[in-house]
Amino acid sequence: MFICILLACKATCQNKKLILSIEDTLVYNSYKLFQMRHKLPDLSKSTDSIYVRIVENSIININYIHEFKYNNGIWYGRIIAYGSKEYYRFYTSFVLFNKLHSFGSKKTKNLDILYQKNISPSYSDSEISWDSIAQEIIKLGEIRTQAIADTSENTVNDGVWYDIEFSTPETVKFIYWANPKYASFSEDSNAVLKMETLIEEIIIPESKSRWRQIKKRNWP
Repeated sequence: MFICILLACKATCQNKKLILSIEDTLVYNSYKLFQMRHKLPDLSKSTDSIYVRIVENSIININYIHEFKYNNGIWYGRIIAYGSKEYYRFYTSFVLFNKLHSFGSKKTKNLDILYQKNISPSYSDSEISWDSIAQEIIKLGEIRTQAIADTSENTVNDGVWYDIEFSTPETVKFIYWANPKYASFSEDSNAVLKMETLIEEIIIPESKSRWRQIKKRNWP
């Protein structure tokens, strides 16, 4: 079941309806905290024709956010790396009497890794273009969330899960999917699987040297 909530925006933005499944309320609240913590643009205030954010989550240290927006007849895309890592302030090791010895400081954890770079279509296949990519992205605005569409009742303790937010000038829709390859087959799960292929294979980030530290609202 989806519910609609009217979001009050500032004067520079039209009011938008939030389309949210009751089953996803807790997940959505957690996602909004994530958005504010990392100072990501609030899509309820976006004036772009289409703005889609796909937050990829997993148990690994570094994950990715894929964002696509369409405005004035042009598609744009970026990928943001986020997560945490542990490191030593100093570390050394040596061999003495055929035994390895190592010493290091206590690990320090960095919780706010945020880097971004542009993403662009791979032209290894002549059929791959922003037009073909847009077809898959637009489908995300039409599908149901997993709590409604998936009847498999499969539970997987690890894997990958997605927070997907789809914004237009009138509405913001939030859907959640976890481990879609284990879900019951439907047009909804198939669209999410195609999205996985899109962000993992079709979209190729530019060279690693182009990673830049993220700044609020500034695309690379």
